[in-house]
Amino acid sequence: MFTFKQFVVKQQHSAMKVGTDGVLLGSWVETPALCKNILDIGTGTGLVALMLAQRFRLPIDAVEIDTDAAFEAKENVDNSPFSEWVRVINSDIRTFDSREKYDLIVCNPPFFVDSMRCPDVKRSQARHSDNLTCEDLLSVVERLLSNNGFFSLIYPINEADFFVSIAKKKGLYCVRELNVIPTPKHTPKRKLLTFSFENKPFVSHSLIIEKERHCYTEEYKLLTKDFYLNF
Repeated sequence: MFTFKQFVVKQQHSAMKVGTDGVLLGSWVETPALCKNILDIGTGTGLVALMLAQRFRLPIDAVEIDTDAAFEAKENVDNSPFSEWVRVINSDIRTFDSREKYDLIVCNPPFFVDSMRCPDVKRSQARHSDNLTCEDLLSVVERLLSNNGFFSLIYPINEADFFVSIAKKKGLYCVRELNVIPTPKHTPKRKLLTFSFENKPFVSHSLIIEKERHCYTEEYKLLTKDFYLNF
């Protein structure tokens, strides 16, 4: 169980536990003007959906393929102050259909295409892109994102350029990025990316998480202060 300032996340049945990636994504994303709704692809514990409900008070569809994780995400939502805003849907996003487009789509996607498989089948499914390739994900976004909408995700730095190039072929332009650096001694490990069908001016920033082990930077504290108990 992980306790935030305004909600609690149980994570016994979800393959991917609460981590820095999800907290960064939920803290960093922005909505387009006049945003009406949000789609969270692969919600897992429901963390990002709950963060966005806290921030924006907008209707959110949180889609999760794993039945146990979806059940736990719904439990987390029902036990939060934001249950009226979040609907958890147990579905494969590739076959998920909606009568309306979404103005913001977010995803903390499966990574590490070439990395060693995890022995836990559910965790492996959550971490690897065999079941949801970047092409699959972008096809879903292309189908469900509104014309003026944003699509935001977090991705490994060594695969981000490839993802950006594939997105561009589908008419999605990277308009905003954040390079995530663990400490001043490290190179960036993740990129937070925002895409739009509109080719807007590109904005790039960097964020260092820790000055040293367990000593967080003021920038990271400022970004996540509405969620972490100790910030």
